[in-house]
Amino acid sequence: EIAKELDIHNIRKVIRNSGYTEGWATYMEINAYDFAVGFDTEGHQLAIKYMKYYDAFWGLINVRIDLGIHYEGWTLKQLTTWMNNFFGYPSNAGYQSSDLRAAYNQMVEIPTNVVKYNYAYSLLLDMHIKAETELGEAFNEVLFNKCLLDYGALPLEMLDAKVDEFIADQKILNGIN
Repeated sequence: EIAKELDIHNIRKVIRNSGYTEGWATYMEINAYDFAVGFDTEGHQLAIKYMKYYDAFWGLINVRIDLGIHYEGWTLKQLTTWMNNFFGYPSNAGYQSSDLRAAYNQMVEIPTNVVKYNYAYSLLLDMHIKAETELGEAFNEVLFNKCLLDYGALPLEMLDAKVDEFIADQKILNGIN
């Protein structure tokens, strides 16, 4: 593993942080749409943008559903009601419990699994937006992603502090006040 080659404490080389690793994987999967090439028509670009936001949206919907099930104690019927209310469907024309049973059962069997992927992705995306906003034209995607990877699988709060350091350093290097 690349983490073993990093200049970090040995204990951090063997401890897993699945929020970071799965969040990073989701972050890269969704951001990979930005690098789609050969699709130069407006229709293709709109389709790529749609797929990117669709994936991000459904990931966060799944986080909300997981919280509903495990924090609020939703039953399958309550999940069905929430889905229909959220999407504005009348109960007789929207989701039925049979449509959601497999997803519900999977979330019951593996609590918080979707959270580590999608909540962590949203935190990494927030860091990206913060760096891009504060650095403007000086923002460099490769350097930013290198910052996210250079410290290994940090807890996301610690990684956010490292991103703040990165932003401060980039401002100095680029003469940004």
